[in-house]
Amino acid sequence: AASMLLSAVARYRGAVHGRLPIACGTFKGDLLIAVAGYAAAGEIQFFEPLENTKVFRLLGHFSAIEYLQFNGALHQMSTQLCSASDDCILLWDLQSCRESYDKCIECHGKVLATNVGHIQCLKFSSDSQFIAFGHWNEALIYRTKSLELDATLRGHDGNINGVEFLPSQTYQIMTISDDRTFKIWDLKRLCVLYQSAILSAWPLTCVAIHPHTKHFLIGSSDGKLRCFAAEYSNDLLQCHCMQECDIGRAIKKRSTFNLEPSVSDTKTAEISSKPKWRDPIPNSNASMGTEIDIGMESSLVSICFWVGGLCNLSGHGDSTSYHGDNEHPIKDVLQQSDVVVIATHHGIILLRMSTLELIAFKDLKDPLPQDSSLLAKEAEITVPVMDLVLFATLPESAGELYCLSTSYLEPSALLFKVTLSPPQISTPEAEGPGTDIVTMTTTISVLSKDPLCEGSPLLAEMTGQSTVAKSKVSSAGSSRKKNGPTDKPLTFKSKIRSSGYASQPVSKMFTPTTKKVKKASSIGSLGNPIAKMTEYPMTADPVSNLESSFSVSDHSSAINSLVFSGDGRHLACGCTDKSVYVLPSPFKAGRT
Repeated sequence: AASMLLSAVARYRGAVHGRLPIACGTFKGDLLIAVAGYAAAGEIQFFEPLENTKVFRLLGHFSAIEYLQFNGALHQMSTQLCSASDDCILLWDLQSCRESYDKCIECHGKVLATNVGHIQCLKFSSDSQFIAFGHWNEALIYRTKSLELDATLRGHDGNINGVEFLPSQTYQIMTISDDRTFKIWDLKRLCVLYQSAILSAWPLTCVAIHPHTKHFLIGSSDGKLRCFAAEYSNDLLQCHCMQECDIGRAIKKRSTFNLEPSVSDTKTAEISSKPKWRDPIPNSNASMGTEIDIGMESSLVSICFWVGGLCNLSGHGDSTSYHGDNEHPIKDVLQQSDVVVIATHHGIILLRMSTLELIAFKDLKDPLPQDSSLLAKEAEITVPVMDLVLFATLPESAGELYCLSTSYLEPSALLFKVTLSPPQISTPEAEGPGTDIVTMTTTISVLSKDPLCEGSPLLAEMTGQSTVAKSKVSSAGSSRKKNGPTDKPLTFKSKIRSSGYASQPVSKMFTPTTKKVKKASSIGSLGNPIAKMTEYPMTADPVSNLESSFSVSDHSSAINSLVFSGDGRHLACGCTDKSVYVLPSPFKAGRT
């Protein structure tokens, strides 16, 4: 078990209305934040929040900036920045811009495209050779060196919400869309490598690819997270859904069973082989815990892999690949230290990467503690409804994750820090004389490395009572069937006579008793036109001879409607002169 601590670091308020475009990365070993619209709509301000300094600013857009993105992954240093607006898309070199700003020289960015329009998402490749934009239901791929359009990806039926380059193959790109599917494209072969089926009834909102393995995560607006594994089979790329996690259900399960460490007055530790969801609930008479707000279960806004997030906790090794060749699966799962960080509109959720087990969650509706002098003037720091969340880590502090969030409700950006810490258990040696000792009762789950024995009591926990009861009923039913007449010896009785020695004739002995079929009434068969129509064959020729005709009225008037009576003896018609005529049916009795 681990506890998650959140602390506010800095807040930046803009001068424009709506959501502030933001970007978060590392530059020369320091955390660097870019905020557009801080002073003007087309201006980009750069800050170093840990040093409490404003670094430099950039001017180049004539309209409001919609999107900002640093190059480099979560654990890599950023050297370039891309900014997108309605008028143009610019590419900036951070080192040259910093030097030009210090020398009071105006810096200009490289123009990638002009008059592109609205941009939903933006992403650099891992080697910074390509940059991809999500433009409505298309994806535009540009080269950063030649500044030329390399490819246009078409095929989605909805807006593209996320683009990601595969870390191992920089010329392969993944896109997710509102049409609830994802596609993997190959820029070298100019083809689609994989196209998924419809995954959910809700749009796909975010995607993240692991930097070292072939696993990737896709989140949807219904609060579900799906883990896929990509592998080649006969030179064809196949993506298999390995796990699926309902975030809302996982949070409710944690809050209902009260799995958080509780403080007790005893010094004993409980060791149980049962899964945590089968542990007895302490203090059953007390409340079951605080109820989680529905906001925690809302749409998934952003996902990222926190590589080595559990390294600072005791009992976790380095980040390893899943199920290595020389490692046991159980040992590999226990030593896996990668964490999945999920941001919803109202909370931050941490999952273990290997099993998608919930580690900790935090509702951001409560005020956050302050961790910097930048926020000394504010009494309480509250996080509004988050619409965009970015993540960054520093090389020297692997146990800390920085999150930069912004909202449509107010033009501000909030930077807060996420840390994980193991539960503290006090000992009598650590406490001074005369102090009350309060210890935590911890529960340890035992995982068997070897196969369980046939008569092991742990096998009973893996099978529910209903299954055992059904097996007993089925076994009893099968035993009854085995003791039926087929298993008894053949016997002859005196009352049963053979067919050849019967006293009655053979013709009467096997006379069947069948039900008498009622004869159809002549009225229904002769008078009902529907019954007469069913007698015509389906392959009959169309009527060519006129059998009978009669005039409805003296003057010429069109007939709007024509209907038979229920018994088929009369015919009613409605004319345009607002008159209704009831005539005898032209069908005669006995005609077919």
